[in-house]
Amino acid sequence: MFDPSPTVKLANAEFIELYNNSKESINLENWTLSINSKSTTIAKYILKSGEYLTITSTKNEELFFEVNTIYLKISSLNNKGAKLSISSPNGVIIDEVEYSPSWHKNKLKANGGWSLELINPNNDCLTKDNWDSSESNEGGTPGRENSILNPNFYPEIKNNISQIYSNDDFDKLFIELEHHINTSSIDIETNYNGNFKTDAVNNSDGSAIITLHLRRSSLNTKVFFTLLNLENCDGSIIKTDSIWIGEFNDAEMGNVVINEVLFNPIESGGEFVEIFNNTQNFISIKNFSIANYNYRNESSSFENVKLISSKNIFLMPMSYMVLTKNTDYISSTYKSGKLYYFVELPSLPRMNNDEGKLALLDASLNCIDKIAYYNDMHISLMKDEKRKGVSLERIRASNPSLDFENWTSASQSCDGATPALINSASPINNESTNHFKVSPEVFHPRQGTNNTITELLYKMDKPGYIANVKIFNSNGVFIKDIANNYLMSIEGSFIWDGNDFNNGIPSNGIYIFWVEIFDIEGNVKVYKKIVVLS
Repeated sequence: MFDPSPTVKLANAEFIELYNNSKESINLENWTLSINSKSTTIAKYILKSGEYLTITSTKNEELFFEVNTIYLKISSLNNKGAKLSISSPNGVIIDEVEYSPSWHKNKLKANGGWSLELINPNNDCLTKDNWDSSESNEGGTPGRENSILNPNFYPEIKNNISQIYSNDDFDKLFIELEHHINTSSIDIETNYNGNFKTDAVNNSDGSAIITLHLRRSSLNTKVFFTLLNLENCDGSIIKTDSIWIGEFNDAEMGNVVINEVLFNPIESGGEFVEIFNNTQNFISIKNFSIANYNYRNESSSFENVKLISSKNIFLMPMSYMVLTKNTDYISSTYKSGKLYYFVELPSLPRMNNDEGKLALLDASLNCIDKIAYYNDMHISLMKDEKRKGVSLERIRASNPSLDFENWTSASQSCDGATPALINSASPINNESTNHFKVSPEVFHPRQGTNNTITELLYKMDKPGYIANVKIFNSNGVFIKDIANNYLMSIEGSFIWDGNDFNNGIPSNGIYIFWVEIFDIEGNVKVYKKIVVLS
């Protein structure tokens, strides 16, 4: 319990609970409890097999009367997170954990009064995912069995590369993963022209870091590394993509641009800013910043300057980086790119829902891009209440950032944003014609095997079209609405599962996709495409 206030039913007191998960009693005399860098020695205490021990500060002796409790002179538990460890008298770390308030999956409980509890004490392969808020109506279970105890909790471990960066000398490459790994099982495929060695470590926060020791002289071209047969600590194989690296180049004005902004999220804290490397070079974003700016005497002054990272994080050629306070929320709400294209910041510059100004600064605090956004830059046909949770996307990276015509609303086909992915408004070709294609042209919704649905695929000449899509039979009888006032992307599709408006399957025969599209200038076009239901 690191944040006991406001209290539920327990005392307003922080505590740490130990559990003896062995089959023997343990004498804790001269064991050491550490909170970050400060340590306290435990006096003699016999912790029996299967028993719990609650540790709290001596300041709480008149507040905290739970069973199996000892009082020590310990540091306060930081509400923003801390590293806890318990060590035997000979200095061996028996267990350690680096907790975070983000481990509360219930955000209301993260506001205080509820403890974090371990789900399965036998599952050593998970850290943050093996903790959650107490479900006790008291707010916690000090000295007692955890309310969320589940000895069968062994979920599939989805381990992803979370960050890629190097040291300043560029002779060490660090690959961070979300969860612990088997550090003795690392095999790497590469086109790197030189010898290198590898080591790995599992961290107390549940993550892992693989370090590749390289020779800089062998990195004069693009190099790839692929982690082969990498294992989670439970032995399951981790699937990873190839990692490409190369020597860093300096970023000039226009090389890295602000590419997408979500300033009016559905959930508080869900804002993000996406930047894009519009070159074929690798660029380090070490000591880059994102900030607000104001115009003064035809020059800009910057405020609310937020450091993006102090690490040499790779911004790869023609790739993205998403800056946000809440990576988990963004990646679970929207289809998004790779995890290592995200950087989580403690805070972002001010991003008002109606308007704002953002600047991207390099390590020398030179402005390399800036934008001004307004709520009215969304497509005018989109009502205000529909704009919540929808980002503004840049149409062309090479066009001026301050050109309002170079920005538009993200499409509904991507749920309103494309973090770390190609923008839905990005032109994919120079064709001036809109194309619609049915695939498959014959489908069989009754068979329950192949081709049980059909799609109307489209490619548009520009973003911002609104579509109405309906299904009619060959006699012109209305069958079903597929889409109403739908904001289209450059490319996408509409799906028909074969059902009519009563959720039944009509008779076999010829049917028609009827498509009406219009833009903000009032231009209207109608398309018809045939599909056969059999």
